[in-house]
Amino acid sequence: MPVRILTLLTSPKSDGYQQVSFAELYPSFISRMRSRYGYGVEANGVDLRASDSQAFSIWGNENLAEHNLHFDAEDRRIQHDFWRRYIGNSRSRLVVTFNEHLMPYKFHYPSNPEPFIATKMDIETLRKLFAELPDDPGMQHVPPKYVRRLQRFLDGDFNDGVPMHASDNDSSENFAR
Repeated sequence: MPVRILTLLTSPKSDGYQQVSFAELYPSFISRMRSRYGYGVEANGVDLRASDSQAFSIWGNENLAEHNLHFDAEDRRIQHDFWRRYIGNSRSRLVVTFNEHLMPYKFHYPSNPEPFIATKMDIETLRKLFAELPDDPGMQHVPPKYVRRLQRFLDGDFNDGVPMHASDNDSSENFAR
């Protein structure tokens, strides 16, 4: 909900526009993100079903000049730390987190999604965890396409973007290398 308030109430193009600026609401948004996902939060117990992946994208985005705001690198460190703690030592949680929060299917990626993902989690950490974490019992519930998609991202298959048809069918026959 906070991301909707931040984006809808501050956009003159929105039906919900309230003539309040993004810059006015942004500090409250950041405060909420830090309190819900910050260093002191028990990340392993956070239920992300009601979370909005767009909130994480805005939180780690350093392109705030258009709103006359200064990006605080601490927010990115806090977020990277949250995801690392949330994933823990679970390969299944890593794969699901990647597909549902770091690079959600609901978005189109016309260019390399790496910068988008890097606002939320360090790519080298992602690569290291995928290579080193062993399968866990939760992997039996992870869709195989989730594993393939993460592997393909790490292999650089999406450096030129992710075609629209990739959201439903990401088999390697549908992508040129």
